[in-house]
Amino acid sequence: MMSILSPLMVDWFRKTRVKSLIRQYSRLMMSHAFMRKLKLGIPLDAISEGTVYQIQSDQESLYAKFNPALTFVPIDFEDLSSQMTYNKCVTAFSQEPLDAAIANISPDLFNNYEIFKSRDMLLEWSPKNVHKATGLAKLIDHLGIDQSQVMACGDEANDLSMIEWAGLGVAMQNAVPEVKEVANVVTPMTNDEEAVAWAIEKYVLKEN
Repeated sequence: MMSILSPLMVDWFRKTRVKSLIRQYSRLMMSHAFMRKLKLGIPLDAISEGTVYQIQSDQESLYAKFNPALTFVPIDFEDLSSQMTYNKCVTAFSQEPLDAAIANISPDLFNNYEIFKSRDMLLEWSPKNVHKATGLAKLIDHLGIDQSQVMACGDEANDLSMIEWAGLGVAMQNAVPEVKEVANVVTPMTNDEEAVAWAIEKYVLKEN
């Protein structure tokens, strides 16, 4: 017997299927990150919207010190809901042991996920291709502007994708080396010294 689905039913099915796949993918990312956490001896928090699920371990997460306004919920890994979508995972830990742990992350995880530092003491784990460049690409489609018209400013490794993608990528003077390497411009001052304002005045507000 053949069934005929209305356009609305097809749309509902696709959206439901996509949501299910996203949940499965985020759960898979969580599992991989958790297993890596056990081997590397680092803390791991899972983020869903504005809630941070602090996976209990012997290593104390420092993430609450970075974002005290968020809601933090202590939880065992086994109790994380499989019906929830996790935006990303974060590891907030002392810089020296964190850097040592990063050096031991297997290449296959870097191939399957976005893994980068956003601060000296903060490592982020996201689904593949979920980064600032893809966000900007969506935004310019909505705004109807060209990639060449975008200027992006940044200093940390999580800014690298958009600095490389933008028509004009601007690295702060205090940026990490890999960001400076792909930037079109390196500012003469740090972000604490109003480098972003300098870039806007020089490349956006300046009359031709």
